[in-house]
Amino acid sequence: MTTFPGAKTITVDQNTHNVYLFQPERGPAPPPAPGTPPPAAGGGGRGRGPQGPVIAAWFIKITG
Repeated sequence: MTTFPGAKTITVDQNTHNVYLFQPERGPAPPPAPGTPPPAAGGGGRGRGPQGPVIAAWFIKITG
């Protein structure tokens, strides 16, 4: 099963084997300030620059 990119597992119910995920959905990132160097190629993780505002949040249950 495919989930949102970057979804975080909150917990796994040991009795039912259900998995619970949380994923904020973000809008577009703000434009960089004039004169800001472009991000490094292949960058990822927390150092990838500013993120857009949270526009929705999803609580997902995957039934085991």
